[in-house]
Amino acid sequence: MELYTGKDNQEMETSYMVDNVIRKMVKLAIKFIGKSEFEWARNNKMNEYTTTTTHKRNVRPDVLVYCDEVLVILGEEKADHSTLATAAEDLDYCFNNWNPLAFGDLPLIFAFAAVGSYIQFYYFHKVESSTTPKREKIGDVLFLGTEVKSNNYLAIKSVINVIRIIRTFKHFGLLETPRLKLFKTIYRKNGTIITIKSEEIRKSINVANIMDLKFHMDLYTRILKEHYENITYKESRGRINITYGPVGYLCTPKNEDELRYAIYDILEIVSKLHREEVVHRDIRWDNVVKLTNGKWLLIDFEEAARIGDK
Repeated sequence: MELYTGKDNQEMETSYMVDNVIRKMVKLAIKFIGKSEFEWARNNKMNEYTTTTTHKRNVRPDVLVYCDEVLVILGEEKADHSTLATAAEDLDYCFNNWNPLAFGDLPLIFAFAAVGSYIQFYYFHKVESSTTPKREKIGDVLFLGTEVKSNNYLAIKSVINVIRIIRTFKHFGLLETPRLKLFKTIYRKNGTIITIKSEEIRKSINVANIMDLKFHMDLYTRILKEHYENITYKESRGRINITYGPVGYLCTPKNEDELRYAIYDILEIVSKLHREEVVHRDIRWDNVVKLTNGKWLLIDFEEAARIGDK
């Protein structure tokens, strides 16, 4: 049995049930189809940075399954004193935007909500003229356990069918390596944690790594206010937690025109920084992303400092 670090005992029981039904089938797919296709990831961490005013919510869903880097299944696990409705609401909270950078031509992805021994399968699909995906039920709620073997069979059959559908999408070219791996979490050596969501980036920084806290706050809350969108900046328990948008993808210019536009967009923010007597100090293509509207965005200002500072 896997150690579910960060989960309470009752939610661990739900995770164990999910492993018996869903993870085993995904592991078989990895074993017999190929490790390069499917990837299983579980999010166990819960901290103040991922808390809302109503109840604790993760930045990422509890379970993530990728196929060729594309998110194809997401799941929420709750202790048996919770409800499937709450788990479904958390799915909607985490997955509230359909970003074509993450899905390309994929028409839908699958999901599940699990509470104790109960599980409900869903699928999310994109809606025309809206960026908010719609969640639909697949079948009825299943109660799993040794006394309801028929439901266990139905759950396993559902997972097998989902895997077959995903492979069919891939066969017909609807599933391709994405420009953006949704909910990817990057852990840097200095303790910084970066989570990529559909509409925003969430960054958690160790306060001890920030040389000038006053400047750092001014940089994000004032100087970069028009460069980024919807910036939030909070300090809590020795961490600086920042959210901002928009979300882009790493890319280098493919021709002279793209290079010209990229340089223009980069110099625009560099010029503003210099007017504020600030330098970026780490300008390179790894710190430039391209947006869906064609603009280029300079990112990663953790090395930025006042001119003259060491």
